[in-house]
Amino acid sequence: MRKLFHISILFIAFGSLWACSFRLHPPTSEQIDQVVKNQPGTNSDLLQMGFEVYVDKCSQCHKLHKPWKYYQSQWEKEILPKMSKKAKLNDEELKEIKTYIYAFSKDKQIN
Repeated sequence: MRKLFHISILFIAFGSLWACSFRLHPPTSEQIDQVVKNQPGTNSDLLQMGFEVYVDKCSQCHKLHKPWKYYQSQWEKEILPKMSKKAKLNDEELKEIKTYIYAFSKDKQIN
């Protein structure tokens, strides 16, 4: 009985660690400050809204991709056109997601 308890605890602990390792965390204030400084027209509210819409809409179907794993051109030409249709994003939601994704894409080297 005691062995089963310990195995259960280990299973829960490893499961929690595994689940958390794939979670996409919101951009830090330092990252946001760097983006705002380097990309005129972007502000912290737009980035936060884009992050929230990205998490809300895109995580319904799959694990979230980290923006800095792909170049902006990959997001723009390959990923977002296909996924935006599947997620049934309206123009405003797509614009918000693009603001977040493009700001942290691989070309920007902020991660």
